[in-house]
Amino acid sequence: MPLSAKPTFDAATVVALKMLNDTRRLEIRFVDADGIEQIVSLPVPAAVELARLTLDASDFMTRLKEGPLPR
Repeated sequence: MPLSAKPTFDAATVVALKMLNDTRRLEIRFVDADGIEQIVSLPVPAAVELARLTLDASDFMTRLKEGPLPR
């Protein structure tokens, strides 16, 4: 099935992170508003990249909330 044909899972919260040392993967467990769970399993390098992107997004969102930096 093409990615565009799959419905979007609207996660409400992250409920668990689990490192799988035997396969060098990180599992992230999400739950939506109806209590339905989805697990995403990423290889460690992809999990590190996701962490970097999340930090960048967090920094950007903080700047949006606080307004422009003083000059």
